Amino acid sequence: MYNKYKPLRNLIRQFGLEESLHTIWFYMQHIFANKSLPPKLQPYDNNLHPVDVRSLIQPWQLSILAREMVLHAAPVGSRSLTSWTYMAMVLDKISAINESFTPPLNEVDALNLELHRVGHQQFPWQSKTTIADLMRYMLIYQNEELQKIFERTIGVSHKDFFYLGFAVRGRFEREAWLNTETD
Repeated sequence: MYNKYKPLRNLIRQFGLEESLHTIWFYMQHIFANKSLPPKLQPYDNNLHPVDVRSLIQPWQLSILAREMVLHAAPVGSRSLTSWTYMAMVLDKISAINESFTPPLNEVDALNLELHRVGHQQFPWQSKTTIADLMRYMLIYQNEELQKIFERTIGVSHKDFFYLGFAVRGRFEREAWLNTETD
């Protein structure tokens, strides 16, 4: 396992964290919100036609990539995910690691475990979180006993926490960064 993961980890160390997370954010916005990619991120085929990256990148791959960047990227990198060549290289390594776990087809228990693993990796990305989903959790926390636990643990009311969450989510749908230096 380590021998399969080490090349990815070492490659990730060549990228800058902030720039990489920003680039991943642009790809996520493109895939989920149909936002245009910045020109410097748009890949082209050999005939110089734009490539539809939605057919090349899975959201779960970007999720794994973001996690790996947080774990291993340098503050400033010598390579950049803004280059499609490097983005494809990293995504290929993630896919290779993922494919290396494929169990033998004749072992039912191993296949069931693999289906379970793949489901947990991919299903959350197949449906969008709706306001109804978020409101459901807000209503659950209106239970008096849960409110007490929530406020004692988090330090704010559940309503304030959810309102803050809605505001932050709205901000991140428009931009990839948040200025924490403001009042």
